[in-house]
Amino acid sequence: MTIIEILVALTIFGVISYLVATILGRSVQITARESALLELEQTCHFTVDKVEAALQKGALASISVLNDPAGGLHAFSVNPIEGITAEGELAWKGSNTIYYWNAEEHTLYKTKFPPGPDDSQPVRAAPNRLTSSELMEVISASDNQAVTVTEGVTGFQVTKSPPTESERLFNISITLERNIGETKLREFTLEKEVALRN
Repeated sequence: MTIIEILVALTIFGVISYLVATILGRSVQITARESALLELEQTCHFTVDKVEAALQKGALASISVLNDPAGGLHAFSVNPIEGITAEGELAWKGSNTIYYWNAEEHTLYKTKFPPGPDDSQPVRAAPNRLTSSELMEVISASDNQAVTVTEGVTGFQVTKSPPTESERLFNISITLERNIGETKLREFTLEKEVALRN
């Protein structure tokens, strides 16, 4: 084999290697982007499912909603049902579960009121439905023991359906935003209508 044949073979091998590396690199980029988009969608579904589960633990009389677009604060509180008494009446947990979103922080939080272990609060005979001002007070309290539910939330709202529709319908809307790839910012919005069972 001559030097010219070796150089031609190396050149052909180099071109083929370059093409294979380019195709594989592109394939890895596409796979990473698709995985990130799938994760964004799954996170959105997971968050909506958690919010729906919290709503389903209560009843219409135990849910309060706060939507303050001017202040960028959206929240809801639910006093979960503990069980049924021997007399057939509903018994309510001693604490409320609160989900809230602050537009400035782009994070959805969950907290309890009053704070502390669930078993530290007595079971109630009537639901504890927080007013808008009580809900604001709990959220802005310095001892609020909130945990992060989801980050990158650019929109969140729970609304009660108009009175012309069913009294037990609530609408959940959430928008998440993530960087996909190096510079692309992608947004995913999910809306769901929830009919309360209780």
